[in-house]
Amino acid sequence: MRNLLFIFFFTSSISWVQTHEIDFKYGWRFRQVGTETWYPATVPGTVHTDLFANGLIGDPFEDNNEIDQQWIEKENWEYKNVFSLDGEMYKYKHHEFNFEGLDTYAAVYFNDSLILEANNMSRSWRVDVTGMLREDENILQIVFTSPINKNDSIARNYIPLPAGSDTTKFPVGPFTRKAAYHFGWDFAPRFVTSGIWKNIQLQFWDEVLLRDVFYEYYIEDNYIDLSVDVSLWTETQVFVSLDIDGNKYIDTVSSQESGAEFYPEIKNPNLWWPNGSGSQHLYKAAVYVYSSKDTLARDFQNIGFRTIKLVNEPDYIGTSFYFKVNGKPIFMKGANYVPQDVFLPRVKPEDYKRLLMQVKDAGMNMLRVWGGGVYEKELFYDLCDEYGILV
Repeated sequence: MRNLLFIFFFTSSISWVQTHEIDFKYGWRFRQVGTETWYPATVPGTVHTDLFANGLIGDPFEDNNEIDQQWIEKENWEYKNVFSLDGEMYKYKHHEFNFEGLDTYAAVYFNDSLILEANNMSRSWRVDVTGMLREDENILQIVFTSPINKNDSIARNYIPLPAGSDTTKFPVGPFTRKAAYHFGWDFAPRFVTSGIWKNIQLQFWDEVLLRDVFYEYYIEDNYIDLSVDVSLWTETQVFVSLDIDGNKYIDTVSSQESGAEFYPEIKNPNLWWPNGSGSQHLYKAAVYVYSSKDTLARDFQNIGFRTIKLVNEPDYIGTSFYFKVNGKPIFMKGANYVPQDVFLPRVKPEDYKRLLMQVKDAGMNMLRVWGGGVYEKELFYDLCDEYGILV
């Protein structure tokens, strides 16, 4: 029997698809539900930062504003975007919204029709709106319900559950798919915000849409068994190719099939090592979807290969607890990573680069992403791969 160690590891995705895409960063207005006046809004953003930008509240971090502004968490908030489209956009067969992140309870209306009821800050949502677009004026409207009001009656029917530093009588955090630190923590003030905290796109496409590319693998002594799953939707026969480590693999996908699979081998691989233990070698992998004439979609990723094993075995003083990476015992040095801001859309790419470079320069090789925060951006994981930081 062969001794195999299974692990998967994928990084740095740069995708291109033959679609038209509108990014809804501009043209937003917001208001408190039940009021008449609309104000300019920033997307991605939060209710608190929009209120502050419009001079409706003071700086949340000054004086006693944390306490004075807790009325915001008990109100409902509405965002609206009125837009028109280029006539060419209507010629595409499929139209789909991609909501990357809505915080948290959101009823989404498009041209007066309810198209989504979101209830989870941590996930994205896709909605097919084919046939719903108007040629003159389109309205995208999102109403956020207060997570406090939404879950108060539920929380009151339970013995109060552990909720970090939330000292309210009936904490609703444990019942809400929302970053726990928003309800207050030892390092964070209480700002239970709402809003469109990640991007929204409207995508237009015809026969082919590339959904995802997923890599997993087994490592043996001197080669890697790689499995690559390409998920796509197609209405016509297309070809899918994988280029990795100088080798090319091709598959044919018929109409209505869900994707393609590849099982290449890489002999004598260059392994990825944590910071301070070796180099961070990343293979460049490219997936192309094409017809006989055109490239229809493509995806680029940087792939790192390594084994990691927690050694938890009886020893002369009890039980061991250490990690082996690529078969070598390595002392793990790191820190607990929490979100860089209470209001997440304010964290910029340069903030990630600066912080993770400090982690690398400090000699760390592992970070714990704290569970009371959020699933971090791909950029965070890409930089950890580049700098040799296990997560």
